[in-house]
Amino acid sequence: MRYFRIRRGLNTKIMGHLPQTKDVIHHCDVWETPTFIDNIGYNKIDFNPIVSNLILFPKAKTTDLLDGGGMGFSLKFVMSDKLKNILEKYSENRFQFFECPIFHKEIEYKNYYIINPYKIDMEFIDYQNSKYTYKKRDAEGNRNLTEISFKNFEEFKEFLKILNPMDEFTIKNIALISSLEEHFFALENVEGGRGYFVSEKLKQEIEVAGCTGIEFQPIELTFHEWSVSGGERDKVYGKSW
Repeated sequence: MRYFRIRRGLNTKIMGHLPQTKDVIHHCDVWETPTFIDNIGYNKIDFNPIVSNLILFPKAKTTDLLDGGGMGFSLKFVMSDKLKNILEKYSENRFQFFECPIFHKEIEYKNYYIINPYKIDMEFIDYQNSKYTYKKRDAEGNRNLTEISFKNFEEFKEFLKILNPMDEFTIKNIALISSLEEHFFALENVEGGRGYFVSEKLKQEIEVAGCTGIEFQPIELTFHEWSVSGGERDKVYGKSW
């Protein structure tokens, strides 16, 4: 089964304006409030967290997946109820969704949700066949590209225990185990920190539903390989910006 990484849309004809988000409304001290959604960590919760609200640019479109970001939306997606209802079917034991209204042209849209991932499935990765970027910091503070490989998940976990926080490490080309049957999951240590991934079956379901603002990057490609001008992304979704 093929897998794809969910990416926010980059075509301004679809998104209306990039970035879509003009401002963010916070409702608490985002650093000190433990029930603020960005302070929860990878935990399943039994309460409604405090969320922030996106204010979109007037020219932005209210797509099903929004170009959020920043405090309150760190590595989390904001999506319409239409997209949420599809993903929720495949989210058992992995994700929660909480109401997260947005504002556009001074109108409040209450049919938007923010995702809360509470399980990261790093054991789904085929570590022998994935490729990595590892830049190790030396005594002078320079980061030097260093080759690295792993035989299995256990080796990878041991490496993370000794990884210097000042080093740069990323899984750049992702291979997944052949026995994988899940349709929606999250991974860490990938480009951008955390990624959300779907099977080809789920990708097609989202596309048939007509969800907007969402693109699907094949996992075997790096973001540069995918997004380079004239590359695979442009062939599928048109020119960005």
